Amino acid sequence: MSNEIERLLDFRKLHEGIFREINRAPSAQDGARESAQASVQEGALLAEPQDNEPGSTVKPRDMSRYLARVESVARMLEQTKTHAREMEIAVDHLQQREMELESSLNEAAYRNSQLEESFAAERNRAARAQSMAAEAARRIQELEAALAEANARADALTSAIEKAFSDIVDKPSSGAAAAA
Repeated sequence: MSNEIERLLDFRKLHEGIFREINRAPSAQDGARESAQASVQEGALLAEPQDNEPGSTVKPRDMSRYLARVESVARMLEQTKTHAREMEIAVDHLQQREMELESSLNEAAYRNSQLEESFAAERNRAARAQSMAAEAARRIQELEAALAEANARADALTSAIEKAFSDIVDKPSSGAAAAA
């Protein structure tokens, strides 16, 4: 990602450099190169017949300066073109990566919704289990109360039976004593 940003900044610098090169005044180094080219071109012009037309007053030295600038701009434009291709490739790569990430995000969202549904089903099952456990606890309490009541009745009944037997056992001995 930082590579693409650096390339964008380089592209901006290159673009600014092209415009500076186009708008700059010729330097002394360009002048020396141009004077050498001009002397060659002047020799060629002297060998050729001169036109006496009023429009042919362009000096060869002036042309070489502009030709050098045009060549420089052409090189910069070629570099810019190459850089633009690299940027297009980087943009395509980033768009492809964006699509992959969107696909991953959609898949994660789908899995998330499935997990939410699963958790909701588990919550429902847990709530039902809790209600069933509460119902079972209530039923156990009812059964324990019924058992306690039944035990109390059984104890009362056992006491009544024991008393009845003790009364029956005690009555004949008291009846036999009375008969004697």
